[in-house]
Order: sequence, then C-alpha cells, then structure tokens
Amino acid sequence: MKIHEQIAKLSQQAFQLYNQGSYQQGVRVATQAYNLACQHLNENDPYKIESLCNLANFYRVIGNYAQAEPLLHQSLKQARAIFAAKDPKLVVHLNSLGKLYTTMGRYTEAEDLYKEALEINRSSQGAAHPDYASSLNRFRRKPFPLCPAIK
Repeated sequence: MKIHEQIAKLSQQAFQLYNQGSYQQGVRVATQAYNLACQHLNENDPYKIESLCNLANFYRVIGNYAQAEPLLHQSLKQARAIFAAKDPKLVVHLNSLGKLYTTMGRYTEAEDLYKEALEINRSSQGAAHPDYASSLNRFRRKPFPLCPAIK
C-alpha cells in the first residue's frame, strides 16, 4: 500500500472515531497518520497538511486548546503556501482555526477567519452553493451578528 493510501486510511478511521464520539481513540489514530506523514512526506504535501489539521481538530474537541492552536496555525500557513489565495481547500483550515477561536471566546479573530472562508466560497463556488450557505450560517449563530457587508 502506498504511503498516501495508508495516511488516507488512517484519516478515514480517525473521522469514523470522531463521528462516534471516540475522541481519545481518534487522537491516537490521527497522531499515527500525522507521524507517518512526517516520516515520509515533504512539508507541503497536502496529505501531511490535512493530517496535521485533523490531529489539531481532535485536540480542539477534547479541550486541549494549547496543543490545537499552534498545529492549526501551522496547517493554515502550509495550506496558504501550496494553495491559491481563493482555493476552496483553504476553507477547511480557516474554519478549523475559527472554530477553535470561537470555542476560546476569541470572537474577533474567529470572525476574520470565517469572513475569509465565506468570501472564498462565494467567489469560487457562487452564492447558491451549499458551502457558501454553510459559511454564511456561521454568522447567523451567536456570538456573531450577521455582518451588513455579507447580507
């Protein structure tokens, strides 16, 4: 089995554990995926960046924000290095860091990330696309008022 396939398989397992609420077990599997990516892939490989973001999201859901934040910053920085500024693949990284900031009560920082994700979805996929609607809904939920600029 190729390395990308192994990482994808571990990532899928981690996703299933996430959906089952088995977060501690998910952390272990996500860590395996990321460690495998670190051993075999270069810094800017999308599989490595995705596995880093996945691991960070597990840390977020178990409440380990100090561990999650630097990993999410790193994954966003690396995603920005390999994807175009308006690439929809950036949205996952923007939203992941935004969710962490929202959880931590850092709403202004979260809002900036959500706005960027919203604009990417609007410009790349159009206002009728479901991803745009999902991004827009982030502003309809507390603590964010619907911004006049994006009505």
